[in-house]
Amino acid sequence: MNVDPRIADALVQVVVMLIGLLAALIEIYGVKWLKSRVSNDHLKIARDIASVVVDAVEALAANGVIDYKGKCAEALRRVKDMAASRGIALTDEQWQSMIEAAVAAMKQIGGELKPEEG
Repeated sequence: MNVDPRIADALVQVVVMLIGLLAALIEIYGVKWLKSRVSNDHLKIARDIASVVVDAVEALAANGVIDYKGKCAEALRRVKDMAASRGIALTDEQWQSMIEAAVAAMKQIGGELKPEEG
């Protein structure tokens, strides 16, 4: 089945816009909710941890080091470990919001990797 390239381009643009909108909504509402419960310093560190862990887990999964389907659980485990070493304790739900925001931001800039074939 051949799809008109103009339709495919339009669909890609719609998906990119939706991902951007989702990232913005998560950033606005998720961070507002977290700010009311966490100090600004801890919040910045938590964001950085989530971003670094998401990038690392994505690379590990793409290279077959960890199971691609287990990325979410692995990211949650790693952010909690890194944060604990810095005295930051958030709930799993709070971390999940941070991870989702980091994933949405990564996808928005095209940083999502695909598993290696072979």
